[in-house]
Amino acid sequence: MRDNPFIPVVVSLMPRVLTNLDRDPHSPTFGSFDRNHWHYRIRPFSSAVLQQASLMLVHCYNTPFESNSYYNDDRIKRWAIASLDYWAKIQNRDGSFDEYWKGEGSFPATAFSTFAATECYLL
Repeated sequence: MRDNPFIPVVVSLMPRVLTNLDRDPHSPTFGSFDRNHWHYRIRPFSSAVLQQASLMLVHCYNTPFESNSYYNDDRIKRWAIASLDYWAKIQNRDGSFDEYWKGEGSFPATAFSTFAATECYLL
């Protein structure tokens, strides 16, 4: 891990990623990474693709390396679980997810967010 040039980048971007996450456990959108939906109310529904950020949380939670203050941090674990719960909450009845309009059933949103969610679960 010491030779991985991406580690400092990941750690430096975590605060920015966390500002996009609804971290209020009393909010109906707790766990959403779509700030345009939960905070600005620009979008009428949450983008599933943005939930891929949960994978970054899980990696930072699970990976010990120098300057990783997120390693084994219970808040990060709680937020990662909340993001997966929210991802499941926004799933369409047919198993697909929407990206640009309601009822779209976007293949990329479904494929990429499902990959991230299953990786999170495995980790």
